[in-house]
Amino acid sequence: MQAVEDLLGEELTEFVPYTVLNIYLVGSHLFGVAKANSDQDFICIVQTQRHLPGIKYVERGDINLAIYHYDTFTSFVSENVVWMVTTAS
Repeated sequence: MQAVEDLLGEELTEFVPYTVLNIYLVGSHLFGVAKANSDQDFICIVQTQRHLPGIKYVERGDINLAIYHYDTFTSFVSENVVWMVTTAS
């Protein structure tokens, strides 16, 4: 998980200060069907003083992040948007 937090730190420098509210594992590792070459997919929910527009997708090595501002994430949840919790990219 430290690798995910480090990657978030690199990608959110323009949004400092920020708070990581939650990190969700999604994809093949969550469902127990990952293969040796499978990447790791995560949805990250952050709170920032400045709004992070939309979804920020980051791929680095075998880690894929979908970074959501808290307001965007909760808006999707309240509208029952299911796709955003089933995939990271």
